[in-house]
Amino acid sequence: WSPVGPLARPTRHQRWTAQIDALFLFMGDTPSRTIYVDDATGQPMLNLNQADPAMSVAPRYALTWHRDECRALEINYFQAGSFRALAAVAAPEGSVLSSEGLGGVPFNDVVGAGFASTAGIKSWEFNLRKTNGGPITWIAGFRWVEWTQQLAIADVFDNGGVPGFDTYGVETGNNLYGGQLGADLMLWNRGDRFRVNGVAKGGVYYNYQSYQRSAVFSEQAGLDGMLSATKDTTAFVGEVGLTGEYRITNWLSW
Repeated sequence: WSPVGPLARPTRHQRWTAQIDALFLFMGDTPSRTIYVDDATGQPMLNLNQADPAMSVAPRYALTWHRDECRALEINYFQAGSFRALAAVAAPEGSVLSSEGLGGVPFNDVVGAGFASTAGIKSWEFNLRKTNGGPITWIAGFRWVEWTQQLAIADVFDNGGVPGFDTYGVETGNNLYGGQLGADLMLWNRGDRFRVNGVAKGGVYYNYQSYQRSAVFSEQAGLDGMLSATKDTTAFVGEVGLTGEYRITNWLSW
């Protein structure tokens, strides 16, 4: 209860805040990696950076319990995919394509090839928020992040008039667990309906059993196999955000 004067009626302190954000997520540029070349000239014909991953749109849900006007407990979650990217190429007239060896297997006499990639991300956060009434709210908490990516490569070959196909697929996964620290800074608030906040968070994470699985199938080489590996390692995760808020009523903001 927070009375504002000796004769004022007491008003209840706000206990809960629910928030939904629309996230527009973009992947960074894919590093250059040539996977098929023109046999006649040796010129690269298909590179992984030729495809531009599509933007992903996803909601983020947050629920905050305010213990008092200075301390709060926050939980939020989001899940996004698929960042899909596609690219394909055909061999120039009078020539064929070849690969240097996807999965250690050479793919030769290729008349057409392409690839598709996808990715996904999930995140849970549990944070304690504390302020002394000033413009800065300090953040400390635990976060889990899952990041996965998939790549599928396929080609069609013509070996002396005998057609066939090859495929190569890779899947990677990262499960990150760790603590984070950060701050929520009030950048603009003149006491009217509009305000702007900036948020920055970062932490060191334990990447538990990050994995890579590779599968290769080649009719030319008569090979159909799979390899997989796991490893524990460390990683850094950071987040920077800017939020504008317009108060519609005393309980609803956009």
